[in-house]
Amino acid sequence: MESPGGAVLLVLTRLLPPAAAAHAIHEGLDVYLFLIGMMLLAETARHEGVFDWVRRRRCRSRAWLGVARALPAHLSRRHCRNHLSVE
Repeated sequence: MESPGGAVLLVLTRLLPPAAAAHAIHEGLDVYLFLIGMMLLAETARHEGVFDWVRRRRCRSRAWLGVARALPAHLSRRHCRNHLSVE
């Protein structure tokens, strides 16, 4: 969280007036709330196993195995085989 610290430092050193800092926070509030919501959604999905479920479904697909040769090692057919054997 360097950004809030930097903003506070700018206000404390009087390089940025407090009114301008408050205005900037107010203008970006919808973006901040959106990003916080997306991070919470992604973390909840990870915690509930949504990404693992998607990976299992993709690995089971014959079309996925057909293109796996062109993918990096961490997405290869070997990865799918190892992932499916864990179940």
